[in-house]
Amino acid sequence: MDDTERMVLRRRKQHLSEIVEVNKDFLFDLKGQEVITEETVSLIMLETVNATRMLRLIEAIVSLKPTDGFAKFCLVLSKNYKWLSKDLTADLRVERGEIQPTRELIDEAAVLVHRKFGTSKRFSEADKRDMAEMVAVKLQIAHEEWQLEAAKLNDELDEARAELRRREAAGLRIYEMQRGFVRDREKQLVTHAHDMMTTRDAVKRCLADPTRDGGAVLDQLRNNLDQLFRQMALALNHREALYYEKEKSLRLLGVKNLRTPLDDVIGRMTGKSVNAHMEVEDRTDVVEKLERQVEKLEGTVEKYVAVEQELKRQLGERDREISKLRHMVQM
Repeated sequence: MDDTERMVLRRRKQHLSEIVEVNKDFLFDLKGQEVITEETVSLIMLETVNATRMLRLIEAIVSLKPTDGFAKFCLVLSKNYKWLSKDLTADLRVERGEIQPTRELIDEAAVLVHRKFGTSKRFSEADKRDMAEMVAVKLQIAHEEWQLEAAKLNDELDEARAELRRREAAGLRIYEMQRGFVRDREKQLVTHAHDMMTTRDAVKRCLADPTRDGGAVLDQLRNNLDQLFRQMALALNHREALYYEKEKSLRLLGVKNLRTPLDDVIGRMTGKSVNAHMEVEDRTDVVEKLERQVEKLEGTVEKYVAVEQELKRQLGERDREISKLRHMVQM
């Protein structure tokens, strides 16, 4: 800790003693930062008056060796007294000459002091100049803090804009997928949607019916939701059954990776690319080719079964011949 840091702490110790509560938690935090020792904590806690504790603490900090004691004290102080920690740091910067108010802020501070104390006889012109200088420094500090905060907000705004663009792009992709789905399956969708009502149509019909009240509309909505949930449950169960059948089929086909899309497996078997946008005729060709392969495999299996039965028959005859020979040897 240098002389400037010691001067700032000693000049502020009375102000600190009026605001900061010096208790065990505060002292243990300083001890955890290696600003003071266990012995110092015990000596300070012997005092019963908070102001005396703060005076002893400041003298202990300025007399100890750590070079970063001032920074660590401000760090602990910022836990519950952030504004006070910022004031100490600003005072240190002022004493080191790191804060130089601009000419505009100096003139503004002079105007403010003159407006408040221009005709007052309680302060000399030197006192007024000192006050104007102090106000200018405070304004410069506030201006720098505002610039830092503005830069931080600009960064956050840029991140928010980037996230918004990502979401808009994702939404556009989903929209294009929906359009493609409807375009490729327009006939099937129109067929399944025949004589069906949307929720808006159902609400309009209920509201137009003089025999129904608002509660009936809500009942209709609840019924629609219940029906939708039941259909979703059936669809999920059907989906699980299809997954099971798919895995079973892949095992029979000798596919090791059960997550391989079935279209890829069929494409490798038939030598033809399969996808969800194939025409019905193309899909029929693929199915017919698979059926022919299945028939061929079934024929091969039948041959193997016949060979197995013939081998069993020959083994049976050999077993009988061996039994006869054993019987003749024994005789």
